[in-house]
Amino acid sequence: MTVTTSYRRVATSTLNGVACSANSNCITVTVNNLTPGSIAADQTICSGGDPAGFTSLAATGSGTISYQWQSSTTGCNGTFSNIAGATLATYDVPSGLTVTTSYRRVATTTLNGVACSANSNCITVTVNDLTPRKYSCRSNDMQWRRSSRIYQCSSHRKWNDNIPMAVQHDRM
Repeated sequence: MTVTTSYRRVATSTLNGVACSANSNCITVTVNNLTPGSIAADQTICSGGDPAGFTSLAATGSGTISYQWQSSTTGCNGTFSNIAGATLATYDVPSGLTVTTSYRRVATTTLNGVACSANSNCITVTVNDLTPRKYSCRSNDMQWRRSSRIYQCSSHRKWNDNIPMAVQHDRM
């Protein structure tokens, strides 16, 4: 049912060709309509970065509307958990995000003590996790060559006093 509808029963009795009718009381089934609105937008940040605040279109409904934001680190089809304290129409993820995370907003409308909820669309903040790699060579003399996007180390001298020397190089 999508439209609020009223019902009553009409009872009719016919005796000796005479019909008599009586109406029952009227009852109304009220539909608590809810459109959850939408949120935007997908974005990509560097690991530990600060995503831009999400924009939103407000939910509409027949009753009082409330919100609860949820997040999932297993994608839009994964399991979502409530974000503590995130109960406004908009949400701004705190800085420091290090894991790709999906978000949605649950809108709830309460009418005549009956609550109905619906989920918004899902958006994802993708984290570009560029972790520097360390390369080590045990040599007094080394050359760094880039071959097929891989750094290689080659030694041209012998060990000094047979004591290995560890050198690390961070790829940037």
